[in-house]
Amino acid sequence: MKVKTILSLLITFFVANNLYAQQDYILPNLIRNSYMDILDGSKPAGYSTYGNVVIEAVHPFTKGFEGISAATKPANAALTVDDATAMNPYWFGVYNKGGRIARGGLADGWNAFTGGNILKITGDNAGGSTSVFFPFERNVLIRKVRFRAWVKIVKGEFVGFGNDSGLSSTYWGTTFTKQTTDQALDKWYFIDMIIQPSQNTSLNGLVFSMGIKGSPDFEVYLALPHLSIEGANAWLPSVTDMISRNGLTILPQNGYVGIGTKTPKEELSVNGKIRAKEIKVENTNWPDYVFTLSYNLPSLQETEQHIKEKGHLPGIPSAEEVKNNGVDLGEMNAKLLQKIEELTLHLIRLEKQNGQQQKAIEVLQSKIKK
Repeated sequence: MKVKTILSLLITFFVANNLYAQQDYILPNLIRNSYMDILDGSKPAGYSTYGNVVIEAVHPFTKGFEGISAATKPANAALTVDDATAMNPYWFGVYNKGGRIARGGLADGWNAFTGGNILKITGDNAGGSTSVFFPFERNVLIRKVRFRAWVKIVKGEFVGFGNDSGLSSTYWGTTFTKQTTDQALDKWYFIDMIIQPSQNTSLNGLVFSMGIKGSPDFEVYLALPHLSIEGANAWLPSVTDMISRNGLTILPQNGYVGIGTKTPKEELSVNGKIRAKEIKVENTNWPDYVFTLSYNLPSLQETEQHIKEKGHLPGIPSAEEVKNNGVDLGEMNAKLLQKIEELTLHLIRLEKQNGQQQKAIEVLQSKIKK
């Protein structure tokens, strides 16, 4: 019985560890723009700071290898991040980050993705807080997460990761000193840790942040940050729930999408600027009817009287109406065309009148000469 019990426990242990390892390869990264190749100026888009901290995306082509195929440093790897190129990226080390949809990792790998940057963090503790915030996948609630990344401390005392890390130079979470990170190959230290933030919380702000302790200033580099759900410690809202993240809101129940607004009232609501090469607006009420014989063309005197009384053209909304209700582009273009067509008819009439008057003048002039 004891032998069977021990054997059963061993089988359970190996199966559990194998399942855990498989799970390790399929968990998605909750940190968006982790390769930092989407930029907002010199900063990686979505990343922000608190305190006297400056961040910038540096050293292109310094991504690591995601997958299980390369156990050793590839022959074409650059010696340092400064030497990295598209053909010779820098290799941090073996780093499994996702299910192997393609050889080498989830849609990328050493031979499939040679772009990417690393995060350079500089500053000092004079501002009280020294926190770096990551752009997270927000539509998930978590209780426990696993964080992995490569960190290099060129100058400073230590870095910390966790809930409120870097806040008021008091909270640090789990810390890694410069003395520790300097022991790693090329002084790039691989972090692999379990973090338990607030219970059942969404990822935002100080729920998970990076803090830096200077001496008094600091210079730190971070590469390939990866945050994943640990085990069954998460809740993903259903498709009928509102999805809202970094200015984008989707309401699945009615299909409304908002950009820059959390309360879209149309299929697409944008609170901001739109730039496009072409926009096509459908309109079934195009004002060709102005040129029909039955159209009642307003006289210029009637138009003048309306302007004096209302302060705007007939059929055109006032400035107050536009301020309160906006403008329907299709409808407004049709109304503007209607006014252009009306003006065209008036110009044609005036030209005919001018022609008749010119003939009359010529007749009078000929009589005077006689």
